[in-house]
Amino acid sequence: ELQFGLHDLPGSAHWFERSLHSPEHRCEGLMGLGRALRAMNRLAEAQQCFDQACQLQPHNAWARLGRAELRLAQNLNDPAGWDDYEARFQVDGLDVQTVARTVLQEFAPTLVWNQQPLWQGQRFPQGTLLIWKEQGDGDFFQFARFIPLLRSRVARVTLACRCSLRRLAASIPGVDLVVEPLGSGFPSLHFDAHIPLLSLARLAPAGLPPPPYLQALPREVKTWRRRWARLRGSKVGLVWAGQRLSNPEPRSLALQALAPLAEVPGIRFFSLQVGPDALQASWPPHGMELRDLQPQLFDWANTAAALMSLDLLICIDSGIAHLAGALGVPTWLLLHHDAGWRWQRHSSRSAWYPSLKLYRQERPGCWQA
Repeated sequence: ELQFGLHDLPGSAHWFERSLHSPEHRCEGLMGLGRALRAMNRLAEAQQCFDQACQLQPHNAWARLGRAELRLAQNLNDPAGWDDYEARFQVDGLDVQTVARTVLQEFAPTLVWNQQPLWQGQRFPQGTLLIWKEQGDGDFFQFARFIPLLRSRVARVTLACRCSLRRLAASIPGVDLVVEPLGSGFPSLHFDAHIPLLSLARLAPAGLPPPPYLQALPREVKTWRRRWARLRGSKVGLVWAGQRLSNPEPRSLALQALAPLAEVPGIRFFSLQVGPDALQASWPPHGMELRDLQPQLFDWANTAAALMSLDLLICIDSGIAHLAGALGVPTWLLLHHDAGWRWQRHSSRSAWYPSLKLYRQERPGCWQA
């Protein structure tokens, strides 16, 4: 594990292979070896490792999740992959009902949890379906495309999400009501069944609905465009860091690493970076004219409008990449070496977002190329 974290993938694979000789640790060794082989783009061998791990322990949630991500990286229409992906709720010894109850506590008392069943795609001609957000905001943007496909099976759709997503979520076709965390004093809302957002992919017809399926507010787009009306040259947005979910954070880089962009003439750069890393916008690389937009980006709808006023976004793997893709904004995405399953492997184009061009690290931790 230590060598894997230090990007010594062959060394990591060697030690995981040695652990296979111990029957007690064989399943964990197969999963570790599968991760190392996946990072080395030896996908067929990695798939064999996760298949064997699932044979040894059919109910091991981590093994099923690893197998799902490998399958989906190679074929987004793999039903078995989406079935295995449901194991994401079990990796901490939980189940989807327990997770749903915990999530919906944030929305109480508006949404009352009465052990409503998990929706399995059946028709509810008189019923209300509650779809609740899970994982990150990028996942929300990516999987919102499936809501209109399944809308005809139920009478009403209520979508539960955080406040910063509310205005943008209201633009999704097929959503009747958006609920955000509220205080007491609001009436309770009834729902008959629920489903986590990412589980919609398992129930939807094969194929990915193309963008744009999210809409920026036209009035706000006009406001942003009016601000740049007198600026000459191409307008390019930059985002260089994601949430610091690990140390080191493999997705992120420093703004100074983008210094070569400053050498391109006729470009006006705009920072859409938020969070602690936005401070770097105060000291841009030499020669880069960079406007910091963070103080004006108060929610995702406002960010969507800002994106629609730019010619191009250059960013790392974060929520704004998914938002740009969902809006159809031209984007160059800088991917770290072992990027997630949703970016697939090898291709410079995204099956999820036709407007994205993917640039992949050749070696772990090396952004220069």
